Amino acid sequence: MSADPPPPFHFPAQILGCPKDSTQEEIKKIYRKGALKWHPDRWSSKTDEEKAEAEKNFKNLNRAFEVLSDPAKKKRYDSGVEEADLDNPHAGGGGHGGMSQADMMHMFMRQHMGGRGGGGGFGF
Repeated sequence: MSADPPPPFHFPAQILGCPKDSTQEEIKKIYRKGALKWHPDRWSSKTDEEKAEAEKNFKNLNRAFEVLSDPAKKKRYDSGVEEADLDNPHAGGGGHGGMSQADMMHMFMRQHMGGRGGGGGFGF
């Protein structure tokens, strides 16, 4: 039985509860506080619903910390790369999967010109 993929999350700084411009030391301090609060062992005597909520919060906290504590990932995330694509070197900000506008225009022209050659204009 495979595990369900993690739900998308978009705001690691909000999950941790820290300002976007926090230093690495501040991020670590805030993470440790949250990790102590939501660690599953602290919720072992609670109801199943409370345990599930604590586990979900703890996992999200860890995912957020993984992004914010790695300067390269944080920089890519801040530039608009989705959390799921942070390890993909071809992913870029702006929601175009790392493609430039020139690449997209070239693909558009090839698709609508039927692959015909011919210089730079629209073939009317």
